Amino acid sequence: MIILSLFMACQGNERPEETEYGYPSEYGGYYVTFETTPTPIPLNEEFQVSLQAYSAEQPTAMLTDITMQVDAQMPDHNHGMNQSPIVTMTDQGAIAEGMLFHMTGYWEIIVSVQQENKRETVYIPVDCCL
Repeated sequence: MIILSLFMACQGNERPEETEYGYPSEYGGYYVTFETTPTPIPLNEEFQVSLQAYSAEQPTAMLTDITMQVDAQMPDHNHGMNQSPIVTMTDQGAIAEGMLFHMTGYWEIIVSVQQENKRETVYIPVDCCL
């Protein structure tokens, strides 16, 4: 699978692609896996996203000494969500509560992973409510 750059992820023409380890960060330093509750994502109802991050050097060992920030955008419409999620770090990764997709279509969940001074962004493609 192809690791896409930040430039391509933000163009709206190319969707980020999942690899065997999850979705890669913009510079290839991290991988992120995710699960939504409920699944599928409902339209105009809050949902949560559970996320786990892994380093490229050890893609099977979940990172625990990190912080994550989560948001979402519709790149084809040039807007994000109407509310901000609350992100809680746990020993099983991060949980973002209060996610809400108010329109059907292509969204990207944006995950910022920070470990000490290294910060990279992961774009996770999601088709909502179709």
